[in-house]
Amino acid sequence: MSFHALIIPTKTEAEIVLSKISSQKTSLIQGKVFIQCLINGSPWIINICGPGKANSAHSTALMLHIYKPDLLCMIGVAGAYPSSGLKTGDVAAASSEIYADEGLMLQDGIKTMDELSLPTGVVNNTVYYNRYPLHLPEHISSRILTGAFATVSSCTGASDAAKMIEKKFGVICENMEGAAAAHVCMLDNTRMIELRGISNIVEDRNMAPLNKADILKGAASVQKFFLDILV
Repeated sequence: MSFHALIIPTKTEAEIVLSKISSQKTSLIQGKVFIQCLINGSPWIINICGPGKANSAHSTALMLHIYKPDLLCMIGVAGAYPSSGLKTGDVAAASSEIYADEGLMLQDGIKTMDELSLPTGVVNNTVYYNRYPLHLPEHISSRILTGAFATVSSCTGASDAAKMIEKKFGVICENMEGAAAAHVCMLDNTRMIELRGISNIVEDRNMAPLNKADILKGAASVQKFFLDILV
């Protein structure tokens, strides 16, 4: 029987989906919880991976190696770049994922892995550097804004830095997990879909945390879209 996998960075971004599951079986593997379940009668395996690239790659590799899903989905929140036109609570889909801070950081910006001749992956004689393509079905792309997503290790809190990333990569939003999952899926030849709800606009920030209501709004929007369109 074919089934799909769902990876979500944090429990805050998963509460609505988790409220919809039934017939669940939970497994603990290398410190990660995997939930085999039904969502609206469809078989899924869900994992809350934790924030960041390492957690994302770890969970994705475990998911693909142990459970072998025919499709992996990642959902969560993201910060939108100013030029994207996205607003808090919007949902966007990734056409590709980009490691936006892998390379050499100089005074005038980053030199990417292709500029350094350092491949991050090779699949079927295709060489990959910072950018990994994603699966983007028409029934998703016809409903919401699509574009390249940036994956960063540190969230951007300065408008000048945001403009630099936008100009360099042509991205519409940023997150901390997507490129690592896309990378592992490409190595495994598994299709991946990524959806993000917008929790904030990337701009100059101080040390204050993001508005929790906006985070919950973005998380709710993407979970509802996922349940309506993909389940």
